[in-house]
Amino acid sequence: MADPVEILNADAIERKIERMAYEILEHNHDAQGLMICGVRERGWQLAEMVASALQSIAPMPVHLLSIRLDKKYLTNGQVKFNPDIKLGGQVVILCDDVMYSGQTLTYASIPILQAGVKKLECLVLISRNYASFPIRANYVGLALATTLQEHVRVVLTGDNKAVYLE
Repeated sequence: MADPVEILNADAIERKIERMAYEILEHNHDAQGLMICGVRERGWQLAEMVASALQSIAPMPVHLLSIRLDKKYLTNGQVKFNPDIKLGGQVVILCDDVMYSGQTLTYASIPILQAGVKKLECLVLISRNYASFPIRANYVGLALATTLQEHVRVVLTGDNKAVYLE
């Protein structure tokens, strides 16, 4: 197996997140507030970083919410929010680290849409362009053309934040 290739280092990740935060603000400047919802685990880590960037520039309140679902058994309908708050009428930005087929974001969006949100947008750090579900990312850090055999590994905690192609 070949050595991993670093696609993004910590500085590049920070720049991508800052750019996406400004894009979110531009597209939602009239919102009363923003709900940044991260899919556990790395989507949650990304959501924390995006929310932090938004809190420093946005004039409206920015709230952070996590969503937990079983990525191996997405169809079982077990989706949990933490904290358990009302999403009705809110602008929600659903975050995940890598979008491969769009399956995770599709299933995560179902209970959000059922809550009657005002607007739902998706944000991913890496889009691999293999969408097989009818969902797209509104905000993309990096669109990456890969083979089906390659793996994208995202590290968003600790001192060695990076994205690797393996």
